[in-house]
Amino acid sequence: MTNAVLVQFESMTKTFNDVVALRGITLTVPAGAVVGVIGRNGSGKSTLLHHVNGLQLPTSGTVRTFGVPTPELTHEQMARIGVVHQHSEFPQHLLIGQLLGYVRAFHTAWDAALEAVLLERLQLDTRAKISTLTPGNRQRLAVLLALCPHPALLLLDEPFSDLDPEMRQTLLALLMEQYAEDRPTMLLSSHLLHDIEPVITHVLALDHGAITYFDEFDAAKERHGANLEQLFPILTRINSPEAAGVSTGAN
Repeated sequence: MTNAVLVQFESMTKTFNDVVALRGITLTVPAGAVVGVIGRNGSGKSTLLHHVNGLQLPTSGTVRTFGVPTPELTHEQMARIGVVHQHSEFPQHLLIGQLLGYVRAFHTAWDAALEAVLLERLQLDTRAKISTLTPGNRQRLAVLLALCPHPALLLLDEPFSDLDPEMRQTLLALLMEQYAEDRPTMLLSSHLLHDIEPVITHVLALDHGAITYFDEFDAAKERHGANLEQLFPILTRINSPEAAGVSTGAN
């Protein structure tokens, strides 16, 4: 893992009308980290991920990705970011194969051999119409689209929520294979803590739009002697004395 900074939030706040979704976020994510983003429903996890690729823009403060403010990301830089939303939307009238051809044309780094492997392992049929896909198959398709360009940064927002246990394990294996090959930085939001625990290097906890903890996962386990599910109520309490000494910089 290098010491390079890939994602950085500086005194960032996001409001929607009178609702504060994120408050005072200062965060540095090192290149090569696999960050488990945890928190209760409504804690700001999805909103935080949406700011990394400029899908949403901060109300105040700055978010930098690849060293530049997100509104200034170039097409080439955006092509280095793979995104899986919890509920991905695709053109309903297309076949999977047609969508792949369309997306492939925008990525010079698209790996056709990897595409073939992922189609088989994720059990996707290029002849299937997108409008007929189950939510789980849509998530599988989103993962394929995110991985085939060999991104430097992966943003994964509840990517396992509609998958059965066997397919979740398949997806985790694919992510780790990709990590071993390319060393992308990953921000992985999930409520399935048992599933993500074996793969994360860092844990980022949010509560009511604020960071309550960010550090290497091993440091959290050493401090509290617990697994991620047991750590969850400790790390996500904003005034918890057990979570004192919160770090928001990269180690």
